[in-house]
Amino acid sequence: MPLLDNQGGPVQAAALTLVPVFYGDWSEQDPRVELTRTLLDGLASTSLWNVVRKYTSGNGRVTGSMIAAPAVFPNLTYGMDWGEQDYAGLIAADAVPPPADGSAGIVAVVIASPGVRAPGLGTRFCGYHSVQIWGQPYIFIGDPTNDASCRMRGRTQTLNTAPLLVHEVVELVTDPMLNAWVGANMTESGDLCAWTLVPLPGAPTGFYETDGVRWNLNVSGTLFLTQSIWDPVTRECSMGAEDPPISAPVPAPAPAPGPEPAPAPLVAPSNASARVPPASLPAPPAPPPPRPAAHPPVHPPWLRPKPPPLAAPFAPAAPLAPLAQGAPRTGGVGEVIILPGIFLFALTCVLLFFIRRRMSRNARDGQAPPEPTAPEPTAPQAPSAPPAPPATRALALVAHAV
Repeated sequence: MPLLDNQGGPVQAAALTLVPVFYGDWSEQDPRVELTRTLLDGLASTSLWNVVRKYTSGNGRVTGSMIAAPAVFPNLTYGMDWGEQDYAGLIAADAVPPPADGSAGIVAVVIASPGVRAPGLGTRFCGYHSVQIWGQPYIFIGDPTNDASCRMRGRTQTLNTAPLLVHEVVELVTDPMLNAWVGANMTESGDLCAWTLVPLPGAPTGFYETDGVRWNLNVSGTLFLTQSIWDPVTRECSMGAEDPPISAPVPAPAPAPGPEPAPAPLVAPSNASARVPPASLPAPPAPPPPRPAAHPPVHPPWLRPKPPPLAAPFAPAAPLAPLAQGAPRTGGVGEVIILPGIFLFALTCVLLFFIRRRMSRNARDGQAPPEPTAPEPTAPQAPSAPPAPPATRALALVAHAV
């Protein structure tokens, strides 16, 4: 059984914008601010991202386009303690971008300053990525100086949060909704190789050393020391140094242009004696070199999309189309309820009619409806004497008359 498998959820296939949010007591001139933006902005162009791009799902391959937005400095908005409920407060204060749909791909990376506390920081985690209840992923990075277990000990490095940032960003793009590339006990792509260095070309120890600084990742000329990442194909920790780059197909080259047409002859206007050929005009001055951009404002104005207008609460329904001649009629829920009701009503009316008719007939005859009675028992009778003969009966009548 593989240590890590795709559970069916999506990966971050769309272009991604990371917004570094420096929460706490940060100075805008802190060198770690620019180092963090350099790492986030150029991570997708390194050899390490060749490993990350091997993660796929039903919605495609992990994106190869990832940039860093200007840094945000909300200061200690909620004191020295951080909780997941504070992220909603940062949105309300316009310190981080509002919730956006998945296609926008805007994710805040909250980086805590020394002294900021969070439940479980340094004991259960050094950083994490999660999803808000409205479906917005985000990253939280604790300061490694708070706890020695969150640092790559014994190594001089440019940015001590670099392993944590790489770890969480890689897990974010390979498991953004916590249902994609995940193994037992919620193990993700960064967990299997946490704090692990792998041999590199010419560096069997897993790092190079330049001017006393150890590194294994070159991001736009800035050297960082970070952990390796789990390769889902080779099933081992890798830095991707020897892997061929994975990119989009290279478009076919455009056909070679043909010979340029001869320039049209210059014609002097009727009111001028001559025209100066364009080639003899002095060349325009070269534009000045671009000035370095100033540090972004503390609270960039995140433009909130206006909600769509509410529909009328009782909008009239569209008229029903007439039933075509010969078209079959389909019963609905209303017919299932109305037809049995009509039948029961008609049956009740018929029963009431017969009951009233019977009562009227009884009232006209002056009789109450016969009531069923039980037959009364009768006593036994003695046998009667046989009738007298006719002569005897005549004598008895005469005697009675006298």
